[in-house]
Amino acid sequence: MSPSSPTPQGGWWSPGHLPGVQRVSTLVFVVVFGMWLETVPSPWFEREANGVVSFNYHPVCMTLAFVVLMPEAIVVYADGEDGRGITHVNAKRIHTVVHCVSTLFLLMGLMAIFANHKGHNIPPMYSAHSWMGLLTTILVGLQALVGFGVYFFKPVVSSLASADATNQTLSVSELRKNIMPYHRFFGCAAFVLGLNTCISGFVEKQAFTKCAIDPTYKYCAALALPNVLVVLVATIGSCSMGIVYARHLNRRPDRAQWVHLTPEEQREDARSALMSARQRRARGTEEIEDLEY
Repeated sequence: MSPSSPTPQGGWWSPGHLPGVQRVSTLVFVVVFGMWLETVPSPWFEREANGVVSFNYHPVCMTLAFVVLMPEAIVVYADGEDGRGITHVNAKRIHTVVHCVSTLFLLMGLMAIFANHKGHNIPPMYSAHSWMGLLTTILVGLQALVGFGVYFFKPVVSSLASADATNQTLSVSELRKNIMPYHRFFGCAAFVLGLNTCISGFVEKQAFTKCAIDPTYKYCAALALPNVLVVLVATIGSCSMGIVYARHLNRRPDRAQWVHLTPEEQREDARSALMSARQRRARGTEEIEDLEY
């Protein structure tokens, strides 16, 4: 293994393995989701009775947001820099852009379901699924505000740093470092809550669905495919969170104790860390300031 190659990080759950499992699961999810849309009463995006906006816009937009795009935003940040050679600044930019697109789909999905319910005179916010969706939307919105304000707009974070009464010398980079654990936790919480909201949505839709030929039959495609989708959503979420956990674990000072590295692996880690430090110094002052965030 050359000093410049990424160090294996602790087994099957490492960032080197989980992104592949996550992306294959996402591809399978997209295929199965398309098959499921063919089984619902109003397939794809056809107008419903009285010209009501198709319900299908809602699950399509929400699954694109939480099952397809948000996992990619997490993986590119948690794995791209350490395991794929992407620079920190570029990983952060890709992370932000993908999250912005996913948030756009989230808003489109909300607009679609409110329009659909209004057209059918269905009261909004009546189910646990809708309450979970509202909480998820609030968390995602707060995460977006914090992410843009603290990690992209220096005037905002500079004003926060100067307002710190306990440490007037707190630098921008130190403040970002202090905020990062909270940003990471609430980001993961919003993502996990979003996936669970998607799962509850599939289960709720499944409860309203009847097999076309025999309403008493329980194993037609319209009822079986949501089961597959739920399993895939759980797999994608588990892989994404595993990547975040592995990155955090492998950046701990006591990493060797936790993952039981051999002396040779510890030396390889030290060489890789030295190479990374030299590369980061070459990137310039701006990127070094953001190094650990």
